[in-house]
Amino acid sequence: MARTLLTGADVILLDEPTAHLDAESGRAMLAELRHGLRDRTVVLVTHNLEDISPDDSRLDLDRAAALAATPRPESTPLLARG
Repeated sequence: MARTLLTGADVILLDEPTAHLDAESGRAMLAELRHGLRDRTVVLVTHNLEDISPDDSRLDLDRAAALAATPRPESTPLLARG
């Protein structure tokens, strides 16, 4: 966690950050990370729905959900062709 907060990277990938923590510790850690990384882009990969905040943009990779998903007008593409 300390390395993540101290890095100068513009984009941070958190892959299952709460996987081996109890619920209370996971919530506390994510709260600290959200605060410390608020000015950066964070990609959070998780199976734990409690890790997702209502304010987060969410991309569900479930096949059925992906087929039913429609882009929101205010969204920007993740990749641009050029």
